[in-house]
Amino acid sequence: ARRIYEYMQSKTRYISVQVGIGGWQPSPAKEVDELSYGDCKGLTNYTKALLKSQGIDSYYTIVDAGEDGLDLDEDFVALQGNHVILTVPFEDENVFLECTSQQTPFNYLGDFTDDRKVLMVTPTGGVIAKTHAYTTEQNKQLLQAKATIAPDFKVSGTLTETSEGIAYGKKYHLTAATNDDVRMYYKELWGHLNNLSLANINFNNDKNTVAFTEELNFETDNYVSTAGDRILLNPNLFNRFDFLPEAEKNRKLPLKIRRGYTFNDEIEILLPDGYTVEAAFEPIALTTQFGAYTAAVKEQGASKITYYRELILNEGVFPKEDYNKYVAFIQEVVKKDKSKIVLSK
Repeated sequence: ARRIYEYMQSKTRYISVQVGIGGWQPSPAKEVDELSYGDCKGLTNYTKALLKSQGIDSYYTIVDAGEDGLDLDEDFVALQGNHVILTVPFEDENVFLECTSQQTPFNYLGDFTDDRKVLMVTPTGGVIAKTHAYTTEQNKQLLQAKATIAPDFKVSGTLTETSEGIAYGKKYHLTAATNDDVRMYYKELWGHLNNLSLANINFNNDKNTVAFTEELNFETDNYVSTAGDRILLNPNLFNRFDFLPEAEKNRKLPLKIRRGYTFNDEIEILLPDGYTVEAAFEPIALTTQFGAYTAAVKEQGASKITYYRELILNEGVFPKEDYNKYVAFIQEVVKKDKSKIVLSK
């Protein structure tokens, strides 16, 4: 099934087709095979035909796609859904195939079609199924970096970051991006790093484990601020939470956090010659029903520190009365992500 799926990806490309019973009828598999293109309906039907040729059953499956896509309502008769994927039933699980992408790994959905009710079209009629949900632990991002603060206070070093689960889906498109687009992506992502210069950018897209790893060298100017012989340094060089929801006095609906995430950062920083840590913030630990946040700076000898950060955001549905508690938690995370330490000669 994997080989057939990857063959289909290598042979075809996606186009949008809005003809045939109001845009609901797939093109014949033979036509897609000859033309090597089709829409979600045609490509899914084509993949189904390829699998059938090898005795592998699969089901054309209707889904409401999109990051905020909904369950199909099995109790309401209507034209529901806006997309088609393919379900391949195995003994231990249903495998779901996104047939419109030439890059998506086998059995990976991402936030486009994850965790929702879909309609499988089987020989005996329509059957409701549920696509894969990605847990808070699976949606993880692990960053490790080494940085050096030069005598002129430029900061440079190396970074490695691995993304899995839903986080993988936010990254793997970089493999097909141009060099200019990749550099623009990082400059927008790390807009707080002045005059950011990047080199030796390398991506490893492991489709078998569904993990995306970024490796690069970086340099930035004017990152630290000086006051006489003292330096103010934010050791959180990269991942800063900057989403600030607004408090509401008359909240009407519950708070739903659809997907949880886990972020782990470890940044080793070599201090400028002659400088040591004069003052550092106490270890931070925040724990709420919405998630947890920890951050700490540890001295590694006289001239090196290591910054540790973990942010966990929990999925779930929370009472409307707790919404402003969530806002307070996020505001505190944003504030703590800006915590600084003082270095002095």
